[in-house]
Amino acid sequence: MRLNGLALVACVACSSSVPLDGGAPADAPVGEARVELGSGERAWQALPLDGSGACELVHGPQGGYHIYGRVRYSGLPSDVSVWFRVTALDDGATLTNDGDRLRRVLGRGLAQTATGYESVTGELVILQIAGPAQAAGRRVRFDVRVVDAAGGLMATDAREVTIVDAVR
Repeated sequence: MRLNGLALVACVACSSSVPLDGGAPADAPVGEARVELGSGERAWQALPLDGSGACELVHGPQGGYHIYGRVRYSGLPSDVSVWFRVTALDDGATLTNDGDRLRRVLGRGLAQTATGYESVTGELVILQIAGPAQAAGRRVRFDVRVVDAAGGLMATDAREVTIVDAVR
């Protein structure tokens, strides 16, 4: 599916030819790797494919700003690295540090679901901004990439969202 020319879900086939059967996931990849990007601090917040979604700008306790990212995935094992990227649509500026990656394993950041794995809580997607005026109200491309521990299997997702600041 595409939105404004963006591939919203890109999948890389896993090395196994065994299809997903819809049952409980094994700890090894089977079938096609898929990931869904979401948001929400305490619970899953879907980000619509039509670009109408929003992510709340949060002023963190250490003085910085972040939004929350979450992932749901299948076809990858329970030991992965997750990268989030936020890019402004108006000028192409990257608002996150591309070096920020999170290692997640079952029981430490990931929970098992009927079809794969999901973030236990919202992940802090730290924005490299000096203040809310640099992000609030901006339309951005919000990307996530999930890679297995060996670095060989990957799935990505991207959504266009607006960063909102309810405090303003």
